[in-house]
Amino acid sequence: MAPRLPPPDDLGPVPFSITTEYGPREERLPLPTDVVGGPLAWLQAIHAAVYRGKCAAHFGGVPLKLKTHVDVEAIEELFVFLLELVDGGFGEWILRDKDQTIVIEAQVFGPDADLEFGDEDGAAPRFRRVVFPKRAKVRLRALIEESARLIRRMIVEVTVADPSFAGAEELRSDLDELVAGVAHLPLTFDAADPT
Repeated sequence: MAPRLPPPDDLGPVPFSITTEYGPREERLPLPTDVVGGPLAWLQAIHAAVYRGKCAAHFGGVPLKLKTHVDVEAIEELFVFLLELVDGGFGEWILRDKDQTIVIEAQVFGPDADLEFGDEDGAAPRFRRVVFPKRAKVRLRALIEESARLIRRMIVEVTVADPSFAGAEELRSDLDELVAGVAHLPLTFDAADPT
């Protein structure tokens, strides 16, 4: 099999989506009892104890691969990233895996989020054997709605696994506000006018 070619430096306007491929652990870990942090920290910890698998954020054809049972802090970072984008128009999502770090900076311009990918040392962005472009543009609404869908699914799964999880309503309310804040924006790029 031929090696995958790296993407161009600038992907331009591309669709954004999130896919998941995980299920219950064969042997469920004990539910956590001493998580430091708020509802998102508890959500992540409970989910990692009960479920195992993968999810991927797709920037066009370039996937950012995450392990739901390993990258537990990634969801909290994603949630903060979404809040920053909707509330302030700029955000940063940092992910680490052993000796690799990817930094995704985004700035909102109208209906779009202009993304810049990098690492902490200024080298070509790589994460889990995937080479990333330097730039891409996604629709802000797609970024928010797809991410909210992932977090909502995790909330449902965690409340089934642990009915005493107290943060569900607060998180759902926050997600509702984020989605409502971008509902007026276009979801996809028009094929005739991608900008």
